[in-house]
Amino acid sequence: MIVTLILGLQVWGIARGRVEQDRYFCWAPYDTFTEYDVHVRGAEGWLDADEVARRYRIPKSGRDNRFPEHVIDVFRQYEETYGRKNPVIELRLNYRINGGAEQTWNWPEAR
Repeated sequence: MIVTLILGLQVWGIARGRVEQDRYFCWAPYDTFTEYDVHVRGAEGWLDADEVARRYRIPKSGRDNRFPEHVIDVFRQYEETYGRKNPVIELRLNYRINGGAEQTWNWPEAR
């Protein structure tokens, strides 16, 4: 009974990971990589690479071996929590999934 439950949860996790963008809590391989570059404008102007790294704790540009939602979540979560004290005027994330066409995500998301 317990073994069946554990195996069932693993199968559910794999299936969910194949169709959902957030793969944090499912047991599924990361077969997607995201190359990204972020541009952030604060009250004092555009942030350089060191300022972006200090603010978000990830490099200004790089590669993440997961779906782009992971990178987007880093920026969104920061801006919705800690970033409220010192909000940015504009955040533009350019990214490519598996070397494909460039896509863009903006903060605030209403743009």
